[in-house]
Amino acid sequence: MKKTLLTALLGFCLAFAVRAQAPQQFNYQGAARNSNGSPLANKNISLRISILDASITGTTQYSEVRSVTTSANGLYAISIGSTGANSSTGSISAVTWGSGLKFVKVEIDPDNGSNFSLAGTAQLLSVPYALYAANGPTGPAGAQGPAGPAGAVGVQGIPGVKGDKGDKGDTGPAGPSTGAAGGDLSGSYPNPTIANFQGKTLSASSPQNNQVLLFDGTAWKPVTLDVNQLAGAKAITSTDLSISTNGSTAVLKDVVIDINAGAVTTVKLADGAITTPKIADGAITSIKIGNKEVKNINIADAAVNTLQLADGSVTTPKLADAAVTSLKIGNKEVKNTNIDDLAVNTLQLADGSVTTPKLADASVTIAKLTTAGVSDANKVYATNAITGKPELISFTALTNANAWSLKGNSGNVDQSSNFLGNTDDIAINFLINGQKSGRLGTSSDTNISYGYKTLTTNITGFFNSAFGKEALSVNISGYENSAFGHLVMQRSFSGIHNSGFGSQALSSNTVGSNNTAIGTHGLMANSTGIANTAVGSLALEANNGNSNTALGFSAGNKNNGSGNIFLGNNAGSVLTNVSNTLVVANSSTIYPLLSGSLSTDGGALTINNSSAGTSTAYAPSGSSTLNVNGSVSASILTHTSATALTLDASHYTVRIKNVGLALNVNLPAAATCKGRIYVIVKAASSGNITFNNAILLNDDTTTTTMIGAKTYTLQSDGATWISLN
Repeated sequence: MKKTLLTALLGFCLAFAVRAQAPQQFNYQGAARNSNGSPLANKNISLRISILDASITGTTQYSEVRSVTTSANGLYAISIGSTGANSSTGSISAVTWGSGLKFVKVEIDPDNGSNFSLAGTAQLLSVPYALYAANGPTGPAGAQGPAGPAGAVGVQGIPGVKGDKGDKGDTGPAGPSTGAAGGDLSGSYPNPTIANFQGKTLSASSPQNNQVLLFDGTAWKPVTLDVNQLAGAKAITSTDLSISTNGSTAVLKDVVIDINAGAVTTVKLADGAITTPKIADGAITSIKIGNKEVKNINIADAAVNTLQLADGSVTTPKLADAAVTSLKIGNKEVKNTNIDDLAVNTLQLADGSVTTPKLADASVTIAKLTTAGVSDANKVYATNAITGKPELISFTALTNANAWSLKGNSGNVDQSSNFLGNTDDIAINFLINGQKSGRLGTSSDTNISYGYKTLTTNITGFFNSAFGKEALSVNISGYENSAFGHLVMQRSFSGIHNSGFGSQALSSNTVGSNNTAIGTHGLMANSTGIANTAVGSLALEANNGNSNTALGFSAGNKNNGSGNIFLGNNAGSVLTNVSNTLVVANSSTIYPLLSGSLSTDGGALTINNSSAGTSTAYAPSGSSTLNVNGSVSASILTHTSATALTLDASHYTVRIKNVGLALNVNLPAAATCKGRIYVIVKAASSGNITFNNAILLNDDTTTTTMIGAKTYTLQSDGATWISLN
């Protein structure tokens, strides 16, 4: 049996974000501990991870081997399917996530080699099946939803595994040139000077402000640009215009041209050139209008309004039939009292004249909304986030913009804007057939459940975790229980501090507490027992006692006693009602390696005993504290020199055989090794032996020498070495 107990814990991840191209990997976290429960801290270990199909003994669809380093708490974390594996079998992308159950098997070598031991096998629930979403249909792209509020800062996660070495960087830019310059340049790099432009000499004269380079046919020279220096150029001159003070040479600057006062005369104006926009408001006064020069055609429609008419001057005879048209009515002269009922129809309303304040409440009905017919089917009005105006958009696009479709999703960007959940502190509940089947609580909730009818009746229980069909389904007040698997702790209603992992583990437990069952049917019949630990499938399956410990497949599975310790495959599996019994065995042994009876004074231990009563006739009765059913071996040393011999815990039988040479034998202080036994054999041919401590003989005398051919069997009583023969 290995001295290190390896424990692997599967890290469940309930993020359901699915991408059109799902990453072919998922996270796994575990812990490695020794048999005392202490973490294997900062240690290099090897992991072999396998994905099994259909059951815990199913076909391996993918397997990989990795080397990891644990943290100070013995924790490690990997991404199954990612790069960095020492070796792999199969492909993670070939796992048939969409067909049947999948299980993950974890094997560990604490010495970072290839001597793997099984740490556990567990069913994969939700997270890895997101890899199957890569085969889902592509849904329509939704409009971007509004950004949610920033979430609270999470707790510090465990240190991540060391990343792979980065790729080699790109070659950097070339450094500055050196040496003599050539071409249009002169001097040396990195600070050459320009000597020519396209092979034409550049004058060495220093330029002045506002000068430009000008090619004179031979060389480039800095000059003050003048119109006279440009072939075909002309200066701006005019008698009617005033040129700015820059003068005729300012061809490269802004030129301001002003019309001289009185320069625009009648002859300068073309006929019809003075249009209405050219005349300033109020420029034409009555003085400018000749007598009776305002004819009928000069009066604009609606120009004569109330102010222009003398009171009572327009009589009926003055009005021709139908003479009062819309053109004759001045602006805003038609008041509410002048308009007949129902006189204003579509033709009387100007485009855009009906604004929101003009509409009576509830006046816009479905019949008043216009669409393009069948092409606008399944569309709704929504306000455009950019224009602020309502527009018709697809109902599917609207619902997918900030929601998860029940038939698949696409266009996911990241989990910050595409997620399944709430942005407020409200719990999420799952129902199947109207039954509670999972709850993700608020920040103040202390319980979590996932599976059909899990934690359905909980009232005051807290710090409970239930995963699997009907796990902890009738719990009322029990607390700090962990149930993982089908019907695990299904009947428990007030038990506390229980942990069950595996189908029907602790399924009958009602009020029992402080029990741990890891494995299918582990402690399945326990209902009231306390402080039991069963590790292994069927371990303590029928037990309802207290303080039992069973490690191994079917260990103590039929027994119903208390205070027992069963270690090994099928250890104690034939016992039915014993208590305070120790059995160390496996299914291949005729007799247990060890068996014992535990009591307040320690009890009795039998080596190579038969718990089934099939011992040989000369076997010990088992009534002694230590019983050995078989031979016993101990160390034996033959000492042939005269060199002093110092005895320690590694010695048992010591034979002194030399050629007449005296010898000193040093015994350890009797007070330091109470109960230790030495057998000292002196051959006749050897010299006398002198002991450093006195030996008490059977006649109550003491001696420190051993003469002649003798054998002393010595034992320490904690104060003196006593000869037993």
